[in-house]
Amino acid sequence: AEFIKEKYKPDETLKLFFEEYNFTRASDFLSAGSLFSEKKLLEIKTSKKIPTKDLKILVELCKNNTDNFFLLELYDENSKQSDIEKI
Repeated sequence: AEFIKEKYKPDETLKLFFEEYNFTRASDFLSAGSLFSEKKLLEIKTSKKIPTKDLKILVELCKNNTDNFFLLELYDENSKQSDIEKI
């Protein structure tokens, strides 16, 4: 995640972590113009599955504007437990 942030150097970032995810807020951020920034990064960290419809729209907003970036970090608690149990 840090590599991506360094590579694209966004002017403005919206971070939505776990229970903070809100599709309207995320899509408004990517679709709204800004006087102060060109490159925007939407960063979502979650352990819950985001609806496919939401993801398609967010990705489409990035495809339509090459200055928009979307970073999704999905944390699966079950896999974390499994990895720890293997140690």
